[in-house]
Amino acid sequence: NEQLPAGYREGYEEAITSMMVATSPLSTAYMFYAYLAVQCTVEFTTRVQMAGVRFDVDHYVLAINPISFNSLPIEHRCGIIKHEMLHILNGHMLRLEERENFTKWNYATDCAINQLTERSHLPNGAIYPDNLPVKSGCKAEPKLASESYYDIIDDSKLPQDPESGDGDGDGDGDG
Repeated sequence: NEQLPAGYREGYEEAITSMMVATSPLSTAYMFYAYLAVQCTVEFTTRVQMAGVRFDVDHYVLAINPISFNSLPIEHRCGIIKHEMLHILNGHMLRLEERENFTKWNYATDCAINQLTERSHLPNGAIYPDNLPVKSGCKAEPKLASESYYDIIDDSKLPQDPESGDGDGDGDGDG
């Protein structure tokens, strides 16, 4: 069992509440994603950099690193929860198929879904078409499918460490 700081659930609970309470200014954009998130088993762990999702037998698990997650402003925490729910809604774990480079797939899926969240609601370093590491001569157009982004990513420009990236996938199965 890992040692987590006191109050480790507070940042997540505050974000979910802000997403669900109708009087919150964030509820309009995030309520749907909060309802999805509360259907997941939530695992608080330092084994992910920020957050990730995975399918476990018969349910989804939302993994949250309370140390990094709780240090973010409320808009970023809501944006990250939405981001992880978009991985589920878009079937990214199922669409990995025979793609062997998980880091590359995570960048591609992150690029596709981050465009669906207000940019100021995700941490700096989040992947978008304008900062996707693409092959020479390629341009990442907005609103493409993850598979299209995957095909144009330059593998040599990706971090070699599967734990690096924008912090939302971390190789923990969120693909």
